[in-house]
Amino acid sequence: MSTPMDYPVREGHPPQALARGWQQLQVRVGCRGHLPARHERRIPCRRRTDPVTQAAVVVVRRRGRIAGGVGSVMIQLAKALTGVRVIATASRPGSRDWAASMGADVVINHHNLRAEAVAVAPDGVDWLSSPHPAGNVVNCAEILNPFGHVAVVDDPENLNLMPLKDKSIAWHWELMFTKPLYGLAGQQDLIARAARLVDDGLIRSTVSQTIQDFSASGLREAHRAVESGHMVGKIVVHR
Repeated sequence: MSTPMDYPVREGHPPQALARGWQQLQVRVGCRGHLPARHERRIPCRRRTDPVTQAAVVVVRRRGRIAGGVGSVMIQLAKALTGVRVIATASRPGSRDWAASMGADVVINHHNLRAEAVAVAPDGVDWLSSPHPAGNVVNCAEILNPFGHVAVVDDPENLNLMPLKDKSIAWHWELMFTKPLYGLAGQQDLIARAARLVDDGLIRSTVSQTIQDFSASGLREAHRAVESGHMVGKIVVHR
């Protein structure tokens, strides 16, 4: 039987793929277990701190605007449920202020999305939420890191996801009716959890305007505000 001394032992270069903050999960196998010399890429390891709360970045988009309901709540959920750094997109001063008030750490201009995203997140983005992804698949591919994730709501025609293949980026559809449509449990639990977040003050309403005129005239006023393209938050029409 061979012994550890039958094999030459050399000192290799310092690890290049393992940085401070990573804890090696040492695996010792066989009679040479006391000489754990191996390629650093084959060493199983984990961060001493949860990578989800330390290293991730989220970009939230809504047709270039963050002032809608989906984007506004997405920012708040990301901040309440994770420790990620949230990058929102907006161009108008009112929309930028709104995104910041929702909890965004950084707000960039969607008209220069790729360049500004790279500037504020030079190490790349791990997750991207784009409720309306039409025309932005290439941007997603360039901004996201390999094995990143995109969450979308809309279903644009002639959608080509091939730009995502080289990086093995996952594309996730979100449909709020999937669970009830297929008889899956859990929808009520999600709603109850969201209610607790509201009660705890971690999520606030996105209502920014109310119209006390529940008539055709009041509805027309609300539609004009929404169709203007400058609406921030949500309108509630009530009696």
